[in-house]
Amino acid sequence: MTRRILVADDDPLIRGIIARSLSALADCEVVSAEDGGRASALAREAPPDLVLLDLSMPGRDGWALLKELRGAAATRLVPVIVVSGQGSEESRVGGLAQGADDFIVKPFLPAELAARVVRLLERRRQDLSANPLTRLPGNPAIEEDVQRRLRAGLPFAFCHADIDRFKVFNDRYGFARGDQLIAAAAALLVECAREAGDDLFVGHVGGDDFTLAGPPLETRAAAALIVERFDARAAEFYDAEDRERGWIRVKDRRGPVRRVRLASISIGGATTEVRPLSRYAEAAAIASEMKAFLKSGRRVGGSRLAFDRRRA
Repeated sequence: MTRRILVADDDPLIRGIIARSLSALADCEVVSAEDGGRASALAREAPPDLVLLDLSMPGRDGWALLKELRGAAATRLVPVIVVSGQGSEESRVGGLAQGADDFIVKPFLPAELAARVVRLLERRRQDLSANPLTRLPGNPAIEEDVQRRLRAGLPFAFCHADIDRFKVFNDRYGFARGDQLIAAAAALLVECAREAGDDLFVGHVGGDDFTLAGPPLETRAAAALIVERFDARAAEFYDAEDRERGWIRVKDRRGPVRRVRLASISIGGATTEVRPLSRYAEAAAIASEMKAFLKSGRRVGGSRLAFDRRRA
């Protein structure tokens, strides 16, 4: 999808330098405005993905436009980089205080400008896909992480995880406590990923479904830590009586009361250690299959993980 960058500056030379600086960025379209009024109209017409904003412009200046952008619902969260000749401490602090995400003083290095634009665009992409409860990256970022590893030819493992018997927990204790359990699970995944390695990626598909990806050995280590620690963490969210018994009473639709064990987690994984993986969809399908295998089997209880060992 093409990302739209709005440049608001009254100097045609600066607009040209910025356009050339960003020309090498993939999937980016640069639109320009020579004053705040024109920039405002362009932003209302089609909200941009990022704004590069000069403070000193004829008519409506950058300060007024920045205030407008931050006040409108459609552009409130759009990243804004102030690119200005007003390099005083007062201007820099004022711009950031009024909602700018970054501040670059003219003259600037084109490569530095491009790097800052890339950083903010990536942050915006992740923010838009992030799960509102856990703040973990969602599906677009999950897929992009795997694609990055595929493009670089890196060996990797990809895992799908979800909470066993989560619906029963939700029905018993309500959505508020269910959200607390999901947030705790997310925190545990992040904790274990940090302990296991530096290049591990944790994602949140939605609900009680999570992903984990990274180098094979580190991913296996993180998954093992999650399985080792999850049951004790999850038990903390049950009432003391249920926790001590190790199960809760559930009345099904037909009337009989049955016993349901406490929540655990199932993690299924795919890895390039045993077969080549050339597409994100392939890795995701294998990991989901392994997770489904774990969840379909009868077992006493407790969290488990399984990695695919079949060779292509």
